[in-house]
Amino acid sequence: YLYFLIRALTGRRRVSAGYYFVSLYSLCAIMVFALLYGLTDMVYYDLYGVPVAIFAFPVVLAGIRECFDDSGLGQAFPMILAVMVLLTGAFNYRELGLIDKTSEQRTVASFLTDNEYLAGYATFWNANVLTELSNGQIDVYSWDDSMMMAYVEDVNDLHKWLQKKSHSANPPEGKVFALYSYEDVYNCRWKDKLRDEDVIMTTENLVVYGYESYDQMMKIVSRQEP
Repeated sequence: YLYFLIRALTGRRRVSAGYYFVSLYSLCAIMVFALLYGLTDMVYYDLYGVPVAIFAFPVVLAGIRECFDDSGLGQAFPMILAVMVLLTGAFNYRELGLIDKTSEQRTVASFLTDNEYLAGYATFWNANVLTELSNGQIDVYSWDDSMMMAYVEDVNDLHKWLQKKSHSANPPEGKVFALYSYEDVYNCRWKDKLRDEDVIMTTENLVVYGYESYDQMMKIVSRQEP
């Protein structure tokens, strides 16, 4: 990639306009990307680099076409590149398939369904996951903010998207649970109202509070006797 990028940018008059501009665009994308994450405090994940890295392919393919078009290497190189992409993709797929990032939620979902807690509350990153892992048995009300519980005003401050519209009008019926990560508990505005005796399950990173009904939960988190 670097070879074909430099060849295009240093040989403007010797390469086609398409090859030159896709190389220039790719270089500008890298520079913007580096400045964005180098000069700000934005959180970075590897997947954020995909929109930049993907432009390496047209640069390489354009370079192969113009530099090796008259030789057998011009046909062999793209095939080699395609095989490399397939092999690395298969390897990554296999490695990621061995990682279970929802093992704790799976344990929680099994516990809740076994104990008939089929409705409750959780933050965004856990809400729909519990519904999926329970095969739709658990109806989870998703709190408004998925990153910082400190921004959630009260238990009924729900996310406006990616959940049933009826959640905003109808509270859950029957036994109710509230699932928090330990970080959620630390940032929660009503953390001083959470009682140890209401904890029904804990894992390494999650804690579940259980209540006989929605009304009981509301009385407790409002500092009233249940």
